[in-house]
Amino acid sequence: MNGSNPVKDNSLSQQRVWNAQTRAIVKGVAMMTGLGFNLWIDEEHSNEKEQKQEEEFKMLMQIKHVKQELKNYYHMVTKI
Repeated sequence: MNGSNPVKDNSLSQQRVWNAQTRAIVKGVAMMTGLGFNLWIDEEHSNEKEQKQEEEFKMLMQIKHVKQELKNYYHMVTKI
């Protein structure tokens, strides 16, 4: 592109040219059609869902703990 990484004749092979062409085609299709973007969005949503489930679980555990503490307190008070 800017000449900082020149291509040497002895390192150029048919396989490297094929790989570069294939990558260029895939990138062009992805940019023009948006393919792959939905996969990224789905991954973000699954991370958000996991975080939300973890938060809900923590809240439930806190409620359960408070409920147990109240039950223990009630038993302690009624014994007096």
